Amino acid sequence: MKPLRSVLIIFVLGLVSLASAQTVVQRIRLGNSVEGMAYVDNGPLAKYLVLIDGEKLIGAPAESRGAIPFLPLFDLTSLGYPAAPRGVGWISSERLFIFTDPTV
Repeated sequence: MKPLRSVLIIFVLGLVSLASAQTVVQRIRLGNSVEGMAYVDNGPLAKYLVLIDGEKLIGAPAESRGAIPFLPLFDLTSLGYPAAPRGVGWISSERLFIFTDPTV
């Protein structure tokens, strides 16, 4: 009787593991996830504070002190990184954003 019970338990555990299999239908971000921040001191976004929020670069005038909501500037997935960058910087002399590569 014990071998039959053991086989039955293993069979039930196998069914339970199949029943808990998951299929990803859609991926969405549920909350803010600020990874990096930089201050832009010249160019079209002069005096802006920019943040990496998930897979977006968002920004707002630094002088607004939170009174103006952050607006999306561009989508970071277009940069071709396999994962979203974790840091951002601004090179004033070149007027370019720089991003960290999370895979290195």
